[in-house]
Amino acid sequence: MLTLVVFFLYALVRTVYFSFTDYDLFSDAVWVGLKNFTALLSDDLFLLSLANTVWFSLIVTCVQTVLALGLAILVNSKIRAKSFFRTAFYLPSILSSAAVTLIFIWFYQKWLPQRVCD
Repeated sequence: MLTLVVFFLYALVRTVYFSFTDYDLFSDAVWVGLKNFTALLSDDLFLLSLANTVWFSLIVTCVQTVLALGLAILVNSKIRAKSFFRTAFYLPSILSSAAVTLIFIWFYQKWLPQRVCD
């Protein structure tokens, strides 16, 4: 945990530092202050993409939360095929890891081609 915190904080501090500089990986960083942020906030394309991102996040979060809550209520209610629906909703999370496991097993297993007789 300590290693994670140290590396995360180091990366965070470096990112904040470089956001206030003009840096291109080939020359030394030149301090420009808030110039990068003023340029960013004056760009119409950035503001449009920021608005689209906020709206998309709000809509997707609300719709997914409502649908998940509705499905959870449906699965926990007294319906006829409750165990079927629980299995159907949980199965994709199990099958994806099972498929990846099988692919890696097949990928790493020793494969010796059989000799074909003439």
